[in-house]
Amino acid sequence: ADASGTYTDNVVCANEIGVRIEGNATPSFTRNKVEDNRSDGAQCVDRSSGMLSLNAIKQNGGSGIMFDDSCSTQAHKNEIENNKLDGVVICGKSRPTLIANRIRANVQNGIVCADQSRAMVHANKISQSVGGVVLNTDAGGNF
Repeated sequence: ADASGTYTDNVVCANEIGVRIEGNATPSFTRNKVEDNRSDGAQCVDRSSGMLSLNAIKQNGGSGIMFDDSCSTQAHKNEIENNKLDGVVICGKSRPTLIANRIRANVQNGIVCADQSRAMVHANKISQSVGGVVLNTDAGGNF
């Protein structure tokens, strides 16, 4: 069975990975604090979908959000800040939707899209990183 459910107003901190959505899961994560995890704040992989909205994803040891392996998760109105790698990484033929997120002050780039991924990126504020949006390896989408 596919996993779903609603996860609201939680603090997810000091783990290896903050949140991992995988295997056709379709959860809704809203108003959570995902911070100070050793690797990525959130990983959306393996054909997962669902929604990340109004979360604070900050100060993680990897990227803020990693979309990989054909996922189509949506991210709306999140604060993705001060992560040690990129704010958002989109790879592995993923097709996420990013709308109205604030992506700032990540050590590397705001958004990286690679590996035949196609993202829909609209009305985000991306600032104070080395690169704002980086597209490579046959990546694209609507920006």
